[in-house]
Amino acid sequence: MTSLRKSESKAALARALVAVRQHIQDQYSPGERLPPTHEIAAGLNLPYHYALRALRQLDAEGVIARTHSFSWVLHPGELNPRDAALEKTVRERINSGRYTSGQPVPIGLLGTEHSLTGAQVQRACRRLIAEGVLRHDEHGRHGPGLYITAHTPIPDQRKP
Repeated sequence: MTSLRKSESKAALARALVAVRQHIQDQYSPGERLPPTHEIAAGLNLPYHYALRALRQLDAEGVIARTHSFSWVLHPGELNPRDAALEKTVRERINSGRYTSGQPVPIGLLGTEHSLTGAQVQRACRRLIAEGVLRHDEHGRHGPGLYITAHTPIPDQRKP
């Protein structure tokens, strides 16, 4: 693929993401189930694979939650159900002393352990970052990434 075709493809994907995001914001409420990908693609006159990639990106951003069966719109600040176990694992490992202040978060290992991609692990850690338990450091001691900031045991902030 030539660089011109790659840039055209990236631009088309970016437009698809904007269109799908706007469609979801305009047509669906938090908690509402989304139609199948092929229906979203047809309704927006997008190629199926562009609509699918846009939905995957919105899932990675935490706007929607996707399973193999269906997708739905998340409430603002709502934790993706697939992220709860990873968040719990990180909290437990900090509280047990297995993860210590200044240590990099093992994104790849956590992703493998919880069957999440790197982007999904980042999404799952957003609340921990907001709480100050983790921080992103571009110039971290072990390279760019997420690092543990908690010095003492942290409470489980998950909603029951």
